[in-house]
Amino acid sequence: VEFLLDDEQLYFLEMNTRLQVEHPVTELVTGIDLVEWQIRVAAGEALPWRQEDIRLRGHAIEARLYAEDPANDFLPVTGPVVLWRPPAGARVRVDDGIRSGDAVTVHYDPLLAKIIAYGDDRAAAITRLSRAIEETTLLGLTNNLGFLGDVLAHPAFVDGDVTTHFLEEHDVARPHSADPIALIAAALARHKADAASGSGAWRNNPSEPAPYCFGVGGDEVRVWLSPERFTAGCFTARVSLDPATTYAVRLESHTPPDMTLTIDGAPHAVALVTQGDSWWVHTARGVSRIASLPLLPEPRRAAGGGSLRAPLPGTVLAVLVAPGQDVIAGEPLLKLEAMKMEYTIRAPAEGIVAAVHFRPGDSVAADDLLIQLA
Repeated sequence: VEFLLDDEQLYFLEMNTRLQVEHPVTELVTGIDLVEWQIRVAAGEALPWRQEDIRLRGHAIEARLYAEDPANDFLPVTGPVVLWRPPAGARVRVDDGIRSGDAVTVHYDPLLAKIIAYGDDRAAAITRLSRAIEETTLLGLTNNLGFLGDVLAHPAFVDGDVTTHFLEEHDVARPHSADPIALIAAALARHKADAASGSGAWRNNPSEPAPYCFGVGGDEVRVWLSPERFTAGCFTARVSLDPATTYAVRLESHTPPDMTLTIDGAPHAVALVTQGDSWWVHTARGVSRIASLPLLPEPRRAAGGGSLRAPLPGTVLAVLVAPGQDVIAGEPLLKLEAMKMEYTIRAPAEGIVAAVHFRPGDSVAADDLLIQLA
């Protein structure tokens, strides 16, 4: 039963006569299968214990894995589940509803899985859940897995200083810095793909190798790869990143999606998949989305300084303006619905509506041009 207390005024909100999404925590600390007993009670059986008979033992913590972008105000995202590997091990439970090859669409809640860890105390549960998060692989779409790991590792969370204002008071946003190991793995995978397809360039005089271009978090990074020695399908190379840092790299094995590398003498296990022009790479630092860029990209036609693009795929609920209408900064222009949530698209600045490209009921993709402002 949920209430809201505002000073001295108490408001009734709702009563949920069903299991909540956190019920695995209760099951782990009580040893009672709530789903089983919900079915038994519905069949007419009586509970074999009273409230005072139930004992709580140990500590459990649940992390919810969502298809959302923590760096973009936690907006839901859609996309394919190219690779899903849940964690395993003693005292780790995973309740999931996805498999490799599935697609996350706008028609469902973005909750993909729940990862729950149990320990004798809170510290043990945090340690076990952190390790489970590190062992989880979800590639193909943006998600909050790295963010969950950052929260669990934050000193304030470890100390139990947690309130509903935690994210306002503490910086746990993961920066979009390029992971060198992920970039090296992507360059090696591209090199092998080029060699297999015969698309690599050939010339009859020595020259410096052309770099591979990648986009990471809006930044362009170039990687130069110089293979030195091939052995049984593997090879040793010098890899240089921009800005200039050079690594001695050996590709030990590559059986997609898994890759084993030795970088400057240290071993690294990597999972790597491709989705269109994106490379999703899972290393010990987390998941990196690396866009494969051409050396000579085609220029993208500008949509106009005041144009509005869809922040995520969805359905247009309402168009609140018409062509020729004057608008001011912050004025609502259009409403989108996606994944059970409503989003309002607002004018970034004062202007005139030059064109409206969608009507209520239309489906839009991420980055579709919705409204043109002049």
